[in-house]
Amino acid sequence: MMSRSRRLAYLSAANVDVGRQQEINRTQLNQTWKFEPGLPKEQMLGDAWYKASKQKLQRGHLTPADCMEFGADKEEAKKIASDTFYFSNAVPQAARMNGKEWGMLEQYIGKEGLKSGNGRLCVFTGPVLMHDDPLYRERIEGQTLQLPRYLWKVVFYRNRGNVLCRIAFIMGQGKQLEALELVEEKVLERFVPAAELPFADLGKQKTYQINVKMLEKLIKMKFPAAVDTFKNKIPQALLLEAVETEMESVHTRGVLLRMPKRQRFEKKMFRMSGLVL
Repeated sequence: MMSRSRRLAYLSAANVDVGRQQEINRTQLNQTWKFEPGLPKEQMLGDAWYKASKQKLQRGHLTPADCMEFGADKEEAKKIASDTFYFSNAVPQAARMNGKEWGMLEQYIGKEGLKSGNGRLCVFTGPVLMHDDPLYRERIEGQTLQLPRYLWKVVFYRNRGNVLCRIAFIMGQGKQLEALELVEEKVLERFVPAAELPFADLGKQKTYQINVKMLEKLIKMKFPAAVDTFKNKIPQALLLEAVETEMESVHTRGVLLRMPKRQRFEKKMFRMSGLVL
């Protein structure tokens, strides 16, 4: 599902069979990024948009290659994983988020999938496309581009009682985009009207979990019914602030930059997800 105006996918969906995962070296995959056959090239973001940032902005997989390295044998697994290298399966990500925080979340989901009833997951991934997303500083042939501030995942799985369950995650990169000077204007904090905010205490612990129903409202999509294994009453505005990756000051080549801290994905932060049984 592609957004013509944003040239990005609304979502990417994948059935993952963790139990048939194969040990594959990444260098064995065909990692050449390609345009999706049957879609006009101008409706997708090609390499030029990423190269213009000098590695600060990267092609972040929606459905990651690592999670798709499964099959009856290694050859089948390599083919399945290589098929993730399409521009339609990529979203602009700040380099650190793509290589660290988001990747760690993907690894966590794959590992915990082994603890589910049958090792099979159905994973939906996409960007939150907001009308006021910030503008990318670079222009390609006079065209502009809005960079998404949030990415999300919804995971469907069966628990050991064979009950279909679902859990959702969301992560923000707005502060990173701003710190790397990739966007033109300051990233705005988002708030919902006060009348819509129920009384809630955010608490000290920041996780990347989100109620599926809240995510559905945010991205204006509906997912199949299942048992929600994570619920909270955190207002949307507070949640979106909480999932932003934190920043720290570092010096590089004599210039002070604001870079994200490495997030610690401790198991206790995910106990409520229902994947840890």
